[in-house]
Amino acid sequence: MSYSQLLLRAWWIVRRHRILWLFGFLAGFAPPSALSQLAGSALTASPEMPQRIRELLVGPSSALLWIGTPLLLIAAFLIWGAINALGHTALIALVNRLEEGEPPTFLTAREAIRGYAGRIFLIHVLLRLPLLMIAGIFVLPLAIPILQAMAENRSTIPGPMVDTGLFFCCLGVLIVIPASILITWIEELANRACVLDGRSTFDSIAYGWAAIQQRSGPVIALGIRLLGIAGVAGLFTIVSLNILQGTISRSPAGPLASPFGVKGPWGVLLSFGIAEMAINTWVMTFLSSSWTLFYRQLLMSDRNRSP
Repeated sequence: MSYSQLLLRAWWIVRRHRILWLFGFLAGFAPPSALSQLAGSALTASPEMPQRIRELLVGPSSALLWIGTPLLLIAAFLIWGAINALGHTALIALVNRLEEGEPPTFLTAREAIRGYAGRIFLIHVLLRLPLLMIAGIFVLPLAIPILQAMAENRSTIPGPMVDTGLFFCCLGVLIVIPASILITWIEELANRACVLDGRSTFDSIAYGWAAIQQRSGPVIALGIRLLGIAGVAGLFTIVSLNILQGTISRSPAGPLASPFGVKGPWGVLLSFGIAEMAINTWVMTFLSSSWTLFYRQLLMSDRNRSP
């Protein structure tokens, strides 16, 4: 298999067929990193904000906060997964239709979403949720002392607690990052086994894992290439955001115009967030197209038998 030809074909598909961009936006939907800058600005805008946070943590409504926050996070995760599932399902079906010599249409996307989006959503939840829970467990040893210090109005945290928390965070990074890469590859193959071969949720996940075991060389070769492309795009976004932060910090007190005509530093960050989402849309569409082409060329010939 020529990976250069595969990637060039994916590039051509993304550039030529703009209908894919809508579903690429849904597949890659996530809060832009600029949103964290807006949230940080909101939290630091008022000197009373730290005291208000302490009141929430230990006030009469603190129980509601401690219970409601995890429930809100779970709900957000499920909504995020549902939006992503719609985009992934449509992208796979549309690129496959292109490779069969037919034009991609909204009708094709709608039929694929009706038939397979529910299964894709379950695949994502079953693969992603355990990883997020594991990541949360590794963060807790550092998060709990910080929240306790805020609740008790303390400005310091005992050194041993900080060291322990940082140790578990570093350990979590060493475990979660490789695991997330592996799970991403399993998910990509499982998605296509579901949409293109009509497999069930659990059968698709099993197929993805078995395909990686039996075709590890081609899967790793493509996966590393796509990981590098996504990494370059992510690095570009991070560097651009840091440059933007420096520009804002050195800007005069007067209003700072954004490319979209919005005034103030928040307007600049909002404009950057829109640009970031556009880049993420293109990258996600390209990655999905590449995995679909790969699946068709290497694995789809085995669809009538389990690997």
